[in-house]
Amino acid sequence: MKHVFVETNWVVAYAAPAHLQLPAALTLALKAQRDELRLYIPSVCLTEARYPIRTKFHPRMPADSLRKYLAWATT
Repeated sequence: MKHVFVETNWVVAYAAPAHLQLPAALTLALKAQRDELRLYIPSVCLTEARYPIRTKFHPRMPADSLRKYLAWATT
């Protein structure tokens, strides 16, 4: 069995919304799920990934932009 150590960038790429996920990150996760390899994720990577995931992929950000536009357009 192969052993793969991943870093923060992989965690962010895997946790991204479906349309922004990197295919390589998904492939790696699927291989781990099928027991073709073992993934090792240092806990610091999970901690570091929290901020980019919340800021880059926050679901309200695009909605807030749309709300601001609609408020502007209707005045």
